[in-house]
Amino acid sequence: MPSSTSPGSASDVNNWNSFKTDEGFIWSSHIPRVTAGERVTAWQDTVLRAGERHGILRVVEALDGEFRRDRDGSIADWLVAHGDRVEPFGTFPAGFLLGRPDLYLPAARLAYATGDGMTEAWFTNVADLAGAAGLPPHGRVYPPLSIDPSFWDEDDSFTVSLATATDIWFPHNHPAHRVHDGPIDNRVVSARNAPRLNAFLTEVRTACQALGGDWRWTSTPAGVWEVDDEGLIRG
Repeated sequence: MPSSTSPGSASDVNNWNSFKTDEGFIWSSHIPRVTAGERVTAWQDTVLRAGERHGILRVVEALDGEFRRDRDGSIADWLVAHGDRVEPFGTFPAGFLLGRPDLYLPAARLAYATGDGMTEAWFTNVADLAGAAGLPPHGRVYPPLSIDPSFWDEDDSFTVSLATATDIWFPHNHPAHRVHDGPIDNRVVSARNAPRLNAFLTEVRTACQALGGDWRWTSTPAGVWEVDDEGLIRG
């Protein structure tokens, strides 16, 4: 485990990065085909409500403004009443929104260090997040966390991928643009963000396993992006 000292400024504490890809780290579940559309819709409902509850995946707008959270409340409740406005695609039923990033705008509530201490705010992309923290934004507009259930695969199953475009969640990270030998200590910021992500991942994993799915995650070098034997971020 890398050693650390007490940080002296926000730049010392924000030891995380935004990526030029939305697949910096991925959790996934391969799920056998579920023939009953209502089971897939119920799975989506569980994921959306967990995302809202833990501040990890909030849909702020969808369907070119037909849904707006500030006006309509949670997307999960709105889909119960208006799911027919989301047309079926592939073999996913009407009302299935996840995996269609052109139809909705997600946001996550994230904590980062400032000169006045820790700040929390909602972000729809990692470029704005990095800019708020004074870090290189790379000019990308990926959401902090995205979730993508694939179309049915050839073996009549589908794969759910949860991908992050930032390592703000992890206690130790790659130095990236910094002049630093070895992993950088992000425990102060991770402690504010990782517990909520872990709670969300736990609910998603349970929902996937209820449909017969497995649970996998990115394999990473020792010393960075530490996760436990369930794929949850270590404290």
